[in-house]
This record gives sequence, C-alpha cells and structure tokens, in this order.
Amino acid sequence: MGIRPLSPSQPIVTRSDTVSTNCRELRNYIWFRRSVLRKSLLHLTLLLSLVRPALGQTRTVADAVAHLPRAAYRVGIRPNIVTADQVGPAFLLPVVGSTPGAFGTFFRSEAVISNFRSSAQRIAISVLRQGVSSGSDPVIIRELKSYEDGGDLGLVEQDFLQSLGKSGLAAVFVQAVDSDGKPDSNGLIDGFTRVWTNQPPAEGCPSPQGTVSQSLFAVPPDSLSGSQFSGFAIGLRQDENFRTNVGIVNFSSAAQAWTVSVFGTRGSTSFRISVPAFSMQQTSLPPGIYGNLDLTFTADSSSVTDFRWAAYGSSVDNRSADGWVRQASY
Repeated sequence: MGIRPLSPSQPIVTRSDTVSTNCRELRNYIWFRRSVLRKSLLHLTLLLSLVRPALGQTRTVADAVAHLPRAAYRVGIRPNIVTADQVGPAFLLPVVGSTPGAFGTFFRSEAVISNFRSSAQRIAISVLRQGVSSGSDPVIIRELKSYEDGGDLGLVEQDFLQSLGKSGLAAVFVQAVDSDGKPDSNGLIDGFTRVWTNQPPAEGCPSPQGTVSQSLFAVPPDSLSGSQFSGFAIGLRQDENFRTNVGIVNFSSAAQAWTVSVFGTRGSTSFRISVPAFSMQQTSLPPGIYGNLDLTFTADSSSVTDFRWAAYGSSVDNRSADGWVRQASY
C-alpha cells in the first residue's frame, strides 16, 4: 500500500495543537524547498530549450525521440553516468515484455507511471520493438491525473506491453506532452516496471503459488551516448545454475552495432549485437561457464551526430526463475 506525501492544502490531524502547528510549519517549509528546487530545474530546462529549433507535434516514435530533452553539455560525444531515479519530462524503461521464457515461465511487465504535477498530464508512449525499426510507429497517448487527485499512481498495468497492444520484448520511452502533442518541458513524470512470472514448478515444489520478478527503474533517455566511451554492467552471473541476457536500446535514426565483452571469474568471451534504428535487442550470452561476471558494451564508430543508447544485463536463476537486472553506465 503506497503512502502519498501531503500537499500544503491537506491538514495534519494530531492530538496536540502545538504538535499540529509545528508539523504544519515543517511540512510547509519542506514543500517550499522542494518547489524552489523544482522551479529552478524547470527554468533551466526552459532556458536551454530556447537554443533549440521549435519542436513540432509528436506523431511518431521517431518524432518523439527526436524531441528528447537535451542538456547544455549534450554536444558531441561525452561520458555520462546513469543518474538516480527522479522526476522529469521524459524517461526510458529499457525493457518490458509479454513473452514466454525458459523452463515454462511467461514474463510480463507490471508498470507504474506517475505524475507529480498539480495538474493533469498527457503523456506520449513510444514502443521501440525488439529487432524492428519502430520510428514510423505512432505514439500512444494517455492522460494522468494530477498528483493531488492520485496522479502518483496515474497508470498502473499488470501487463503493460499487452495493454499497449504489443507483445514480445520492447523498450518504452515515455514523454510528457501538451494538448497539441508537443513535448512539455514542465512535465514531472516518473516510472517503474517489474518483470514478473509465476514461479515454475521445481523438485520438491511441484505447485508453487508465488511469483518471481526483476525490478527496473526508469533511466534518462540519454543515459549513454556516442561510441567513444563504453558502458559497464557488473554483478551478473552465468554458470551451472544461472543464465544471463543482455539488451541494448538504440535511439538513433540508423542501425548501430556493439561489441559486448564478458569478463568472468571462470571464463571470458565477446560477441556482437546489431540493433535497428529506433529499436532494442536482447540476447543471451554465448553458452559457457563464466561465473560471476561483468559486461562491457562498446559501440562501433558512427556518423550519426546524436547517437544515444542504453544497455543492461539480466541474470536469472534456472531453478527458481528469480533474477536481477543491472543497467549499464559509464
């Protein structure tokens, strides 16, 4: 059960008038500090937007990705750390699914998309399908309630990809838009997804009742960029009891290729992944015993001037289907 933070208009009821007054003053002070910080960030985003060409109406996935918010340092190729989960005008869910898995599993993605503004917020959802250039696909429009009206749980789906009329695997880019479908730099949205499956039968437990899952937080849509720097994902595993998959999201308007290097305590290897424009691709590691491992994602040189991408690794226990995800960062 979620607990929603109070807004200044909501009273605090206590048994002591003195305690109530002090709590109200502290609450209003915290709210004021948060408002100042948010307004400062929004003013900076608006100022930076003035140096860009006017944005057109968002109609397709390619339009939406072309209108990603850009920071002042987004010039050329530069390193960028994947930042902590936070609200903003856009975010990426690197992988969501509605697809059969190994050993009798079926993976679905539960998702929550939240609106932290005091007004309702329209969002444009772009689905970057696995192995398919999705730039010409239409975006999907949804509307979230205001924060005070329950917008922090504005969209909740048990099978998110299926609710969008899709299946298989995909990455999902979510962007705040205005009533005309144009990117809304004042958006304060956030998202979360849990890839889950019913626990498969196992020796000694032929009829399990629970689920197992992997959690993925939203990441900035420009979490990785260019080909000068590699992305790293540590803390994964492949051996007699665990398997590992890797995934890459390609935000650019051209197909791109990567070398994925595997460095493990019991073995190492490398392999290539090609990803179409405006798409994602997930694949398993080559067969082998690597033990505890880390991954290095190195993009080929590209002539695309605004080459943005994201990557992740996922390890799964073959016996229980339990697992974990590590998003790549510099």
